[in-house]
Amino acid sequence: MNTIFNKLTTKRPLIDFFLAVSFLTRIPIPNVLKFENELMSAAWSFSLIGALLGFFCGSIAWVLLYLNIPIGIVAFLTVGSMILLTGGLHEDGLADMADGVGGGKSADEKIAIMRDSQIGTYGALSLIFMLGMKVTAIDIILNNHTILVCIISLVISGALSRLSMVTVAFLFENASKTGLGHFAGKPTLNSIVMPLIILTLISLLLLPILKLIIIIILCVLTTIVIGKFSKQQIGGYTGDILGATQVVSEVVILIYLTTY
Repeated sequence: MNTIFNKLTTKRPLIDFFLAVSFLTRIPIPNVLKFENELMSAAWSFSLIGALLGFFCGSIAWVLLYLNIPIGIVAFLTVGSMILLTGGLHEDGLADMADGVGGGKSADEKIAIMRDSQIGTYGALSLIFMLGMKVTAIDIILNNHTILVCIISLVISGALSRLSMVTVAFLFENASKTGLGHFAGKPTLNSIVMPLIILTLISLLLLPILKLIIIIILCVLTTIVIGKFSKQQIGGYTGDILGATQVVSEVVILIYLTTY
């Protein structure tokens, strides 16, 4: 196994992909890989990883339905599998952002609260609300449509929500000279345009063109609103802001796709 991964270290796209996997998921990556690049050098692969996570979690939902598990429980377990695979990375960012914005007065104080490992009232409430919305959306999709529609919804929402996260990092400035948001680096325009083109082409095979246009508009609006809001509150984005962007974008897309 180590020999195989050693050979892969000579291929930049694969190294970027595994770098992104090691950060965005809890899937173990062999230590023989040498990650010498900034995280955002792999930003082009974030959408691919999001799509794969959506497909895997959708497949779990299919297996559970095949076993005649009630749909409401399947929806909860599907969301739970997402959190398990990602280690709750993005949800942690959402909770931290809510605590910081809700509890801090100055920008520095808000950033300091975001970096506190303890969760506060605002963070807990934001998680309950957003995860509740996600479970409800998946439950509605499973009740009103086929499992194939659910898998498509999870794939598209997983991919586009991570593209929204990268877009915030591209369009807005970092709020701090320390922390993950700073050390991750800055994504390039190509890391946004290339995944968007590929996702659009693939999504055209899965969704009516009007629905796809609306989803993209929703993603753009969510990205701009969160980006401008974070700029107003703390002067830019942090790693927590990016995580919150992913969660909010994913929920917005899933809610709209309940009308598939």
